[in-house]
Amino acid sequence: MPLGIGTKKPDPAKIYIAWQPFAVDGVHTSIHRGDRLRGDHPAVVKAFGYFVEDGVPEIEWPSVYRGAIEASAKLAAEQQADRARNAVPEIPLEHAVDAVATFTHKGRNVTPGQRFRNDDPLVRELVAAGHSDWFQRPPRPLP
Repeated sequence: MPLGIGTKKPDPAKIYIAWQPFAVDGVHTSIHRGDRLRGDHPAVVKAFGYFVEDGVPEIEWPSVYRGAIEASAKLAAEQQADRARNAVPEIPLEHAVDAVATFTHKGRNVTPGQRFRNDDPLVRELVAAGHSDWFQRPPRPLP
């Protein structure tokens, strides 16, 4: 784990090693993986999370891919939760109608193939207004 996590300041008397290349505002050179710097160096002070203490075996250094993997996993979980929140409940075929036209009614955008319950207020209003041809019953599976 990077030293900067949970630690406030580097010890100015210790030596630290950069575990990943980076650049930081106020330091006029890029830091390379393996660069050894004192704890009072501006790069160490400003970006302590990119350093491990001198002597830590390289096998124990943080992975440069860890953040990307964690961010990807977090995004996937958020997307799955979003799909679950917005999931349309299954409509039984005997109560379903599919839109066959693109239209907007009272702020609802409808595209062909979008499925509704036949008792949905949008469907009832449009059928009553003479637009029953905007909907069709979905195909039934063969017995």
